[in-house]
Amino acid sequence: MKSSPILTKSALLLVGVAVAAVTLIILFSSSPEAPSGAVAQVEPAVFEPIKIAKPDREEITSALRPSLARGLGLTENASASERLSLLYDMPDDLSETENQAVLSTLLAPRQKGDADGWHAEYLHSLCLLLQRSSPEPDLFCRGLLTLAYDTARPLVVRDYAIQHLTRFYASPLAVDHRAMIVSAILLLAEPGSKISPTALLAVHLLGPEGHLNPSAPPSEPLVSDGEFTSILTSVLASPAASTSNSMTALRIIADRQLDHYRPELHQIIADEKTPALVRASALGTLSSLENPEDKQFIESLPPSNHPLLAHAVSHAQAAIK
Repeated sequence: MKSSPILTKSALLLVGVAVAAVTLIILFSSSPEAPSGAVAQVEPAVFEPIKIAKPDREEITSALRPSLARGLGLTENASASERLSLLYDMPDDLSETENQAVLSTLLAPRQKGDADGWHAEYLHSLCLLLQRSSPEPDLFCRGLLTLAYDTARPLVVRDYAIQHLTRFYASPLAVDHRAMIVSAILLLAEPGSKISPTALLAVHLLGPEGHLNPSAPPSEPLVSDGEFTSILTSVLASPAASTSNSMTALRIIADRQLDHYRPELHQIIADEKTPALVRASALGTLSSLENPEDKQFIESLPPSNHPLLAHAVSHAQAAIK
C-alpha cells in the first residue's frame, strides 16, 4: 500500500479533529433506569439491546464500597469533579454487584443539569473503570452497543460508545464478540446514520487479532475493501452527504488505495457546488493513487481563486508524473 501524500493528511484534518481526537483520548488515557431513547432497529443476530430496570437505591448503595457509591452519585453532596476523580482513581477489583452498578449507571439517562461535556467525560470514566475491572464481556459489549444505537443520546455520547467498542474489541475479553462488534458498527456506518463518519472510520481501523491503530489502518484490515463498497459508493454519490462523511470516505479510499473510485473523485473535484474542503481532499486522495491517467484531468481543471483548491491542484500536478 502506498503512503498518502502530505496534502491528503492535511486536507482530511476535519475528520482527524472530529473523530481521531476522541480515539486518542481513549487510547491514552443518579438513579439508574432503562435507557431513555428509542434504540434504532437492528437485526436480531447482531445484538440484543440492554434494558436495566431501576434498582432500589438504598439497597444498591449498601452493597457498594462508599467511594464507588459516591462516584456514581448515589450519595449526597459529591461534586461533579469529585465524582470524576473517584472513578478515575477507583481500584480495578470491583465485585460483580459493583460492576453491574457501574453498567447500570452507564446506561441511565443523563441527569437534569449535567453539562454535555461533563456527562460525556463521566461516561468515559465509567467505561474505563469497567474495562479495568474485567466486566462480563457480553453485557459490556451490548451495553456499549445500546448506547451507540440510542438515537435520543447526544452524538458525543454515541461517538464515545463506538470508540470504546473499538478499544474493547482489541481486548482478549472480546474474542467471542468481535464479529458482533463489527457487524453492529457497520450498520451504523450507513450514510443515513448521524454517526456514520465515526462508525465508518472505526471499522476501517480495525485489524485482525485485536489490532487497532488510530493513525493508520492495519496492513491486513479486518473489514475487507469489498465490505466498504456499498457504503463508500453511497456517500460519494449523495449530494446530501455531510462534509465529515465525505472526508471519511476519501480518507479510506486513500488509505486503502481504491483506484476504482477515480471516476467518482473526478466528479467531486469538478463539481463547483461541492465544498472546497471536500474537493481539495478529493484531489489529495486522487494524487495519492498516483495514476498517470489522471494527469490530463488535473491539468484541464480551470484556475481557482480559492487558496486551498489552488494549492491542492498544484500539489496533485506535482505528485502525478
